[in-house]
Amino acid sequence: MGRRGPLPKQPGRAVGHRQRPQVLQLVPKMEAEVPRAPEGLLASTRKAWRAFWESPKAQLVTPDARPALERLFRMRDDLERENDLFRQARLVTGSVGQIRMNPLAAHIQALEASVLRLEVEFGLTPLAASRLGLMFGEASRSLEELNRRFREQAIEDQEPVDPYAALLEPGGDQGREDRPKRRPSEPRA
Repeated sequence: MGRRGPLPKQPGRAVGHRQRPQVLQLVPKMEAEVPRAPEGLLASTRKAWRAFWESPKAQLVTPDARPALERLFRMRDDLERENDLFRQARLVTGSVGQIRMNPLAAHIQALEASVLRLEVEFGLTPLAASRLGLMFGEASRSLEELNRRFREQAIEDQEPVDPYAALLEPGGDQGREDRPKRRPSEPRA
């Protein structure tokens, strides 16, 4: 039994209404052209832009999603700049001379939430990528290895055939006519 329940059955033996999600396997392109980064970005943000476009995830960006991706990198850039300013002055003097938290703190928090939301949209976190059904090179190889081992183990164990599995399949109850019918008041044998 797996950590979150039983392991899934082999595709030919699975019974039920739920379809398994499709997994899109992305492989890096050799000749991918990196689009020019938006103007005015910091060097670190331009480096992250280039790294994104050189990754397999860039294959998923359609032309209509490009503005949202540019917005994500602009917000990341703003976040880095504001974090630098906030680190210089975490506490400031208020309007009547009191010491208070720098108002940038609230803006940074809102900006982080917006950045995270867009990162999830583009599958830039591991959990978001898995929810989108993305699988990448090294991970796919290890998953294929796990599946191969699982199949080998299942063949060695030779699970007994479930006698009720045929009844759950369409047309599986055709052999029931030859059994004697029981009245509702009679006890089961």
